[in-house]
Amino acid sequence: NTSVFGYAESKNGITIDYRAPEPVYIPREPFDQKTNPGGNSGCEDPRLTKIRDTIYMCYTAYDGKNSPRIALTSLSEKDFLALRWNWASPRLISPPDDDDKDAAIFPEKIKGKYVIIHRSGEDIDISYNDHLNFDGKTWLEEYRWIAPRKGTWDSRKVGIAGPPIKTKKGWLILYHGISDDDGYYRVGAILTDLRDLTKIIGRTDESIFQPMAPFEKIGQVPNVVFPCGAVIIKDTLFMYYGGADQVVGVATIPLARLLKMIETYGF
Repeated sequence: NTSVFGYAESKNGITIDYRAPEPVYIPREPFDQKTNPGGNSGCEDPRLTKIRDTIYMCYTAYDGKNSPRIALTSLSEKDFLALRWNWASPRLISPPDDDDKDAAIFPEKIKGKYVIIHRSGEDIDISYNDHLNFDGKTWLEEYRWIAPRKGTWDSRKVGIAGPPIKTKKGWLILYHGISDDDGYYRVGAILTDLRDLTKIIGRTDESIFQPMAPFEKIGQVPNVVFPCGAVIIKDTLFMYYGGADQVVGVATIPLARLLKMIETYGF
């Protein structure tokens, strides 16, 4: 019951060409090492963002006793491509005693600030930061940004699915939502202005992806689709997600079709 990170690569986005035989990131600090024998702990839900020649990784750190918190580490693009896992010492970036998860960094500065998305409570929050050199004494801001909607598929809580993707129409943000009605994890999409993140261009009323296949409905945690990242390949969005907390899957949709869907819904 200790979570670690693996590595796999694909040339076409679907077929796995290589999978590392050993973990590429393991718990190594007190805040993600097990304190409760037999309980859950470790490093979970990684979101990677490349900024210039550095790859930053936000993840959920859990010692099995205290509230889950967000940790940040990084390594050079050169080392990443060479499969040299020289990760920097991770730092906690969310406040103590605050259950905080689902963090990702925008791939570029906005109005001169680094923007980090995270979830404290039931909302998606954002934090504007002058730098990414956290010292273990300063914490993310909690600017409430995107909230659950009562009576809908995302009524209980919402969280980021992966780092935002820049498009000509705006920032594309995939997110997961949980329903009060059935407890399912589903996926929705939001489009924001490129410069003013408070300006929501559109948000899908209905979920765009939900548990349907057996491997999404049956597993360690049933009825879960939980994305942590997405890429665009030849104008198609490839979304990578956990199915029932047991397998990794990929789902695709033409980018133009998805953006049109979001704009159609409006906000």
